[in-house]
Amino acid sequence: MKTTSFLKAVGVTTLLLTLITSYTFCQEITVRGLIKDIFNNPIEGVSVKIKGSSVVAVSDTNGIYQIAAPAKGKLIFSRKGYVTQKVAVNNQNTITIFLPYDMDDPDKEINIGYGKVQKSKMTQSVSSVDEKLITRNNTGDIEMLFKTVPGVEVVHSGSDIKLRIRGISTINNTSDPLIILDDIPYSGALSTLNPNDIKSIDVLKDAAATAIYGVQGANGVILITTKKSR
Repeated sequence: MKTTSFLKAVGVTTLLLTLITSYTFCQEITVRGLIKDIFNNPIEGVSVKIKGSSVVAVSDTNGIYQIAAPAKGKLIFSRKGYVTQKVAVNNQNTITIFLPYDMDDPDKEINIGYGKVQKSKMTQSVSSVDEKLITRNNTGDIEMLFKTVPGVEVVHSGSDIKLRIRGISTINNTSDPLIILDDIPYSGALSTLNPNDIKSIDVLKDAAATAIYGVQGANGVILITTKKSR
């Protein structure tokens, strides 16, 4: 009898725990938050969707969103030009999310030294930072700006900074890439450049893309276009 009573008690407890877990999962809570870019600026027009549901909310001009979601559900944050993020709710009423820029957007136009083409039509190895991203950099720090360029490493050299392109072997005993500023080779101090004057930064990283620059482009090419070149 004692064994039977014990088994019944265990069964009831298990059932209660299952019901509580099921209720917690299905229970909806209000989730609010702020969606920002890598420069801490709000992003408008981000779609906030509950995974497995058709319910969608959109962030406002201040990057703020609000949605009723299952306490144990998942939220999907997406917007063209940004990398989609998935976040578990985990009973949180406030979720702040950072969306990195999508540098693989096929519609993004890239400066390849002899004009601009869309990434979807290119075979060369490139990465870029466009004017939209640059204008969001409110720090006025050129080093921080270069650090946002995919595939580029910033190293310190005395009071100045130098750029390195990852994945390219050292050629001619130097690892310095060719810097082109408004279509002209640049050998000045990078730290003197004003990030607010820069329109775009494009990086060419393979032989096909750098062939037009000859041996000088063997370590890669970094094309910096300023607003003055318009």
